[in-house]
Amino acid sequence: MIKYFLFCFLFFVTTLFSTAQNKTHVQEVVDKYASKYTDPDKLAAKLNKDFSAPLDRAYAAYYWVGNHIAYDVKNANRISSVRFSYSSEKEKQELIQKMIYDTACKTLKQGKGVCDGYAKLYQYLMDKVNVECVVVDGIGKAYISQIGDLKLQADHSWNAIKIEGAWQLLDATWGAGIVDQEGFHRMYSDIYFMTPPKEFFYNHYPLEEKWMLMDGDFDTFNNNPLMYSDVLKRGIQVSSPSSGVLKKPKNPIQFVMKMADGDPSKINYNYSNEKYMQPLKLKEENGNYVFSVPAPKGNPNYLIIYYDINGILVYKIK
Repeated sequence: MIKYFLFCFLFFVTTLFSTAQNKTHVQEVVDKYASKYTDPDKLAAKLNKDFSAPLDRAYAAYYWVGNHIAYDVKNANRISSVRFSYSSEKEKQELIQKMIYDTACKTLKQGKGVCDGYAKLYQYLMDKVNVECVVVDGIGKAYISQIGDLKLQADHSWNAIKIEGAWQLLDATWGAGIVDQEGFHRMYSDIYFMTPPKEFFYNHYPLEEKWMLMDGDFDTFNNNPLMYSDVLKRGIQVSSPSSGVLKKPKNPIQFVMKMADGDPSKINYNYSNEKYMQPLKLKEENGNYVFSVPAPKGNPNYLIIYYDINGILVYKIK
């Protein structure tokens, strides 16, 4: 059952790539590109020259951006707005396209940007290589404090692209690396390229619900636990607990999860008032891994589930 689940988890992306060039080949070609461009048209021209399949062009752009654009930590919380007037729909679209172009140029020249810069640069490149693409504004769930306490207002941007007649989701910002107290750390990952909508919904909620590409609602998203990238990397799906907000439990908390890839003996836990990780005993039942976390002592704020030494799931204790 576990092997079958892994097959299903990987089938979606693997099938699409089977009709195009191998990802490794795309990476090898893009690795020979210049590390810096100041003109997005020149980068788009390279993509058009080297790749013919829309999927390859889309992935090549994601790969280059993720490996060469850094997150602009200093401007992460700066809110900017653009106002312009127009007399016709044509003029409006021309102004929007100019804004996208200006943002793409600025992001390339500086070699860094916030999520809006990543998303608009990617959109501009896709427009030039004839891949339909939009910028999606919404909420990115990245912090423990957001569990069960979100407001329906945009704080993040990503993209949707149409490949072989179907819309797919990607986040070039999160694919580039991570941000912590020390700043931005480049940790390129394919995880956020054409992520299945159900998994993308773990930490992305669009203001326009059609860009969920699935059925979902804000309350479910708001109350989900915080899920880190290893959840996607290892194909983890949690069916219990169903909420990321737990009333202070008096009894052990039972977990039921699937994990497509990994060693279940490496799953540990601790509460936020504990200094060390604690081991868990897992058993396999009907294709799931089942384990119990002891009720907390004292008054912790959070429960963290780890894979090896990396946090993968965080639950708020109320």
